[in-house]
Amino acid sequence: MNTAPTFFRVLLNGFSQSFISLQPIFLTMKQFILFILLSLLPAMSSSAQDTAEDKERLSRAVEYFNTEKYHEAGLIFRELNKKYELNTRFKAYLGICEYHDWNYPAVTEIFDSIHKDLIVYAPREQNVYYNAAAESHLNMENYHDAIRYYKMAMNVCAEQEKADLNYKTGICYLQTKNNGMAKISFIKAIALYRKYPTGRDDKNRIKQIRKMLRGLTN
Repeated sequence: MNTAPTFFRVLLNGFSQSFISLQPIFLTMKQFILFILLSLLPAMSSSAQDTAEDKERLSRAVEYFNTEKYHEAGLIFRELNKKYELNTRFKAYLGICEYHDWNYPAVTEIFDSIHKDLIVYAPREQNVYYNAAAESHLNMENYHDAIRYYKMAMNVCAEQEKADLNYKTGICYLQTKNNGMAKISFIKAIALYRKYPTGRDDKNRIKQIRKMLRGLTN
């Protein structure tokens, strides 16, 4: 199992999972049926019975996903993706399932391959995917890639969510020895925590950031 380095367990302190409260904009039943047909029928080469069974399995996987049974959903998505190669949205769903299973290498592989195709989705949905990719790269200590996805998330997230993202981006910049950009990110984070209180002990968070900023100027 991959886990965050001790450095981040201390500094992030409860922030690494914060994006999970943002749920993707899921499909309506009518849209879902259409997506199943468009996703699977062109690639079907097996028997009609297999086709019907796999449609049912995909339907079950989406139901699991929508009820936050990510492990169960991931098992089905993973197998169907190997058999047919699912469309972008279902691959993104698989990426979220892998994230909840702490399979960070799989998460980064999925989103690195489809991130350019995610721009057609609603900003709120994109935000979930970019955060999952960023957190996974962070846990794997791929700091430059984590920064890239955090910035993508900042382009689509709500204004009040940018404090956490700037803070985590600053941490990544510290790890890449880019103190100038770390300072800029931390200053932005302080301003946003003041403007949009999170209710998660913002005063101590700001104190912590100020302490790091003093270290950068010494």
